[in-house]
Amino acid sequence: MNIFKKIGNIFSLRREAASSGNTERAALNASIRTIGGQGGHVVVADSDGAMRLSVVYSCVQYISNAVANMRCMYQRKDSNGVYKEDYKSNLHYLLTVQPNVDYNAHDFWQRVVTLILLSGNAYIYPEWDVYSGQLQALVLLEDGSVSYDRYSRRYVVSDAENGINAILHEDEIIHLKNVVIDGKVGVGVINYAMFTMGVVATAKREVQNRFANGGNIRGIVGNNTSVTGFGKYQKDQLSDVALDIDSKFMSGKHIVSLPGDVHFTPISLSSTDMQFLETYKFSSKELCQFFGVPTVLITGESSSTYKSLTEARLAFLSQTLDPMLKKIENEMKRKLISREACGKCRFLFDRSAIYDTDLLSRAKYQMQTIQTGLYTINEWRTIENKPTVEGGDVPLVSANLKGLQQLLSEKGNTDTTVGSKSNDTELEDDSKINNE
Repeated sequence: MNIFKKIGNIFSLRREAASSGNTERAALNASIRTIGGQGGHVVVADSDGAMRLSVVYSCVQYISNAVANMRCMYQRKDSNGVYKEDYKSNLHYLLTVQPNVDYNAHDFWQRVVTLILLSGNAYIYPEWDVYSGQLQALVLLEDGSVSYDRYSRRYVVSDAENGINAILHEDEIIHLKNVVIDGKVGVGVINYAMFTMGVVATAKREVQNRFANGGNIRGIVGNNTSVTGFGKYQKDQLSDVALDIDSKFMSGKHIVSLPGDVHFTPISLSSTDMQFLETYKFSSKELCQFFGVPTVLITGESSSTYKSLTEARLAFLSQTLDPMLKKIENEMKRKLISREACGKCRFLFDRSAIYDTDLLSRAKYQMQTIQTGLYTINEWRTIENKPTVEGGDVPLVSANLKGLQQLLSEKGNTDTTVGSKSNDTELEDDSKINNE
């Protein structure tokens, strides 16, 4: 009897979690689905609709590709207390080659970051081997297939795509969040940037309409205002004239003749007066601020220089990318590494990969690390897949790039020389005193 009661409780919990999740999601969508108030434009605020905007698409692609290009390393401490990548662990293959049968590592991390930015949450289900206890796969759950029950503090998963239907505890699922308000569920960027996206969509729609009709003007056709009391016959004639003028403008003509006392008064402003392009540029910059991407990296402003691009890339790495990477590293360490092994293992994204295509900055970075003794020449040659050279394992310093052992030996020789000279001077002084 207790077994049937427990089964009933499980299904009841699943229905309550799904119901609460759907209710919250419906309330959120209802509050952000319409923009512009009564009579305004309607913008559907979902991930697919947001990605149709070029600025949103570029920002999401820029951030997700930046993370995907960095190799996620599983490292363990050696006997010297130095973290080194564990190539023999199955985690190395899952993180750098194939997390599961559906994704390679690059597509996996790109999809994870895309879900974090747009939906606010990305859920990864670790599949463990029941016999060996090793991690077999990292399954990225589909968007909308997971709901969180705040009362029982459990995750209800109903993912038909991956064949996962379960109720999971906190330590059984990897939950990556964007901006967290309540501490448990993340909120996507598009939920906060809804009004700005509406302005961008409206401006693009208006510009598209103007280009679609060739930028034709609109106006009112009338006759001499000194004549009053128009009759129906005169009104019909003015209507015919208006239709004729409109057809000529639509056919591509720019100059038309007006019969008699008929005059034409334009009522529409030009594209320059309406400043739709300026509005679009301003809103695009605002959208870039929501995503934390410098505008120069997305729009490619003509006034930008190499120095400004380098500074923008560094600002993006330190202010936007690094906090996201640390959040992912910490969550994976919390869920995949035991408390006993926490101080011996870690996950780390290779942040130097952001300089892979910037050869000049990469060369400067390599030179500085060699001059400060952080890397040896052979260590960098190994990273660059080059054969090692003789003497390249010696750490160098900036003092004429001399080896540490050489500097120590030179210092020892100098101290010995100074000591011998001082002794000789003392002996000469003593001999002088004795002679006197």
